Amino acid sequence: MEKLHLITSSTRYQLLISIKHPWGSFSAQYDDFSIGNSTSFYNLVSIGRYNGNLNVFQWNVNQPFSTYDQNHYLNAQNCARKYLKVAGGISQAVAMII
Repeated sequence: MEKLHLITSSTRYQLLISIKHPWGSFSAQYDDFSIGNSTSFYNLVSIGRYNGNLNVFQWNVNQPFSTYDQNHYLNAQNCARKYLKVAGGISQAVAMII
């Protein structure tokens, strides 16, 4: 995560996400992606404008990064653990910063 923070804090990057699921194909493009440092638990600093049919980060700006075993979310529930099984049907997922 630290390397991703250093990369995205140096200049403006886009984030592209593409997911194939039995329900269909979904994609998202954000035009200004950056994350914070370790002190902020790599919070999502910026996503910029959105284009696509999968707006997954809209409600996560300024939220810290969490995993199923480390919940840094301000809400008591651990979303990473809660939604871990939902992703089970995903056949292909790709995320890139450009």
